[in-house]
Amino acid sequence: MTLLTLRRACLLATLSVCGAAAADTLTMPDAPEQASHTPDRGERMQEVLSEFGEPTDRLPAVGSPPISRWVYEEFRVYFEDDRVIHSVSR
Repeated sequence: MTLLTLRRACLLATLSVCGAAAADTLTMPDAPEQASHTPDRGERMQEVLSEFGEPTDRLPAVGSPPISRWVYEEFRVYFEDDRVIHSVSR
């Protein structure tokens, strides 16, 4: 074996041992709690009122098509005309 081949073999052996010994453990934090229940896509405004009650705030419709937003303590609901298009937990 030549000296260069011997050095390469030693370097490779050293790197393979060091790589295995230097492993890390990744710990992820718990996900924040989500609202237990929010309005479903497609529900009408009247259904949301019946199920969740009066929102703390009603923002007027903007844009075309008109998009309005209702604010509840635990979530927000977005409507296109009178149908839910999205709800977001706070």
